Amino acid sequence: MELSPSDKGRIEHQFDSFCKLVLVCEMKDYKKMILRKMAKEILFSELMLIHGYDLEHKKAGQEEIKDIFSIKVMGFDITIKNMLIAEAVLSLTEKGRNIVLMSFFLGMTDKEIGKMLHLGQSTVNYHKNNNLKKMRKFMEEYEE
Repeated sequence: MELSPSDKGRIEHQFDSFCKLVLVCEMKDYKKMILRKMAKEILFSELMLIHGYDLEHKKAGQEEIKDIFSIKVMGFDITIKNMLIAEAVLSLTEKGRNIVLMSFFLGMTDKEIGKMLHLGQSTVNYHKNNNLKKMRKFMEEYEE
C-alpha cells in the first residue's frame, strides 16, 4: 500500500519532532551530569585554601614555606611547593602519579595523557579519579 504525499510529510514531521525531543532530553541529561561532576570536584588551589594555605603558599600566620619538592614526569620538571600534596602524590603508584601530575600540573587533557601513556581516554579518567580519591584519603588521615 502506497502512502499519499501528505501522509509521508506527516510521518517525516513526526519523526523530526521525535528526534528533536530525544536531542533535547540528551542535552538536559548531559547538563545534569556536568553539574553533578562540578559539585563533587575541587581544584588544587581550593584544596590548598581548605588546608590553611593561601595562593602564595604561606601558612596562615607563619613565614613562607621553605620546603619545595621537584619531580620529573615524562621529561617535564614539576615543582610542588606544598609538602602535604607532595607526600600524597608520592604515595601513589608511578602510573597514578604520572596521570595526576600531567593532568593537574601540566594541564594536559585525558586524551593527551592517553596518547603519551598508550591508554584509552576513559582509562586515564578512571585512574585520575581513583588516584585523587587516594590522595584525598591520605591528606585527611594526615590531618587527623
